[in-house]
Amino acid sequence: MIRLAARCHPAAIRWCLADALALPFPDASFTLVSCAFGVRNFQYLDRGLEEMHRVLAPAGRAVILEFSLPQTPFLSTLYRFYFHRVLPRLAA
Repeated sequence: MIRLAARCHPAAIRWCLADALALPFPDASFTLVSCAFGVRNFQYLDRGLEEMHRVLAPAGRAVILEFSLPQTPFLSTLYRFYFHRVLPRLAA
């Protein structure tokens, strides 16, 4: 995925492969830390979140994008409607 992204944006971003539980950056080195659909893959959630916080500068922002299907039947139906009918139109 990183190779593909680097081909699309070769000069815009410096890409790096690293362990999310041991990021190779100094403390407080970023004003924004984001993770989309990755937090669910942290082997140890608390350590991953602590590491994100460690590299985040004071007054910086952490943005985490994760979705899961609600367990309640009513909410699950509502979520599926939103996810399949509303969200694609908003994203377009």
